[in-house]
Amino acid sequence: MKEKIDVQKPDDLGLDISDLRYFLVMLLFSAVVFFLLISQRLTNTFDGLWNNTWFFGGYWQVVTGRWLWPVIDALRFGIQTEPFNSLLTLSMSALAVTLLRKFFTEKDSVVTYLAGMAVLASTVTGIQLSYRFQSPVFGCSFLFSVLAAERVVRAADFRKAVVQGALLLVMSLACYQTSLDNFCLLLLTYLLLLLFRNVDREKVHAYIGRSLCTGYTIYPIFIG
Repeated sequence: MKEKIDVQKPDDLGLDISDLRYFLVMLLFSAVVFFLLISQRLTNTFDGLWNNTWFFGGYWQVVTGRWLWPVIDALRFGIQTEPFNSLLTLSMSALAVTLLRKFFTEKDSVVTYLAGMAVLASTVTGIQLSYRFQSPVFGCSFLFSVLAAERVVRAADFRKAVVQGALLLVMSLACYQTSLDNFCLLLLTYLLLLLFRNVDREKVHAYIGRSLCTGYTIYPIFIG
């Protein structure tokens, strides 16, 4: 009798063919939803007009705490043209949603697909894409915040959870600070899930400890 392999084991993202299928569906769906915005090169305010096809983040981004922004721009050589930037942003957002759903379920259903589509089709995504010159930065920030929460939940031990979670959260905030709410909301929702499932008290306490220590680790960095 063959041994059943658990793809959800600790310290492993547990990605398989179903995750690839989910990711591709989310990416295709989001591309269709925002097709007009992308194809017509619509922008939000004059920022998108001033920063048209080429842009590098610099001094202003660094002094406002977004020091990873220039690095992301350099990695894609400052290219700001469509559909490259929007598809890159949607790919990172779709990957983040693919990982996000694994917090709450191990099997996909109509509900998981509809939930992912609702996130990607939100007004927030449309606003991010309308700032074409910085939309990949938004995508990276969202993805890093989800990965940070994932590490807090699934890392093999307490130390790895805190260190890896804190580093990924710092990277998220170094892209754009607004994704902090994604990280906090994910951990709070997962805590409620543990409570509703009547999980052992020790596990709940350990999870709370991981979450608090991760937040405390990065706090001195941003007040120092």
